[in-house]
Amino acid sequence: MPRTGTDYLDRLRDGRAVFIDGERVEDVTAHPAFRQSTRSVARLYDIADCANDPHFRARGSVQEVADPLIGRTLHPGPAIRLDGDAPEDVVAWPGPAAGAHTEYVLHELLGSSG
Repeated sequence: MPRTGTDYLDRLRDGRAVFIDGERVEDVTAHPAFRQSTRSVARLYDIADCANDPHFRARGSVQEVADPLIGRTLHPGPAIRLDGDAPEDVVAWPGPAAGAHTEYVLHELLGSSG
């Protein structure tokens, strides 16, 4: 599975048979009919690009929150907001630490005595 946009584009250059108007396309990442769409999809694989995109940041799609273990960190913003809700008011913290509810789940929900 591709990990970055560059990986995605490289994997499209694998010799696959792609035809347009009866002609074989040698490199879909460079062909005028596909170039822009392949670049658009590649950006989806680069989370760093998304996190630093001015449009994403302005809309609150990515925002900084305080994590008690690692300090300020980027976090996905809310996908849907109601009118008047500022993104920073919707996502106030990154969630519980890993294992924070283990005892509760094991003992209270599952009835484990160990």
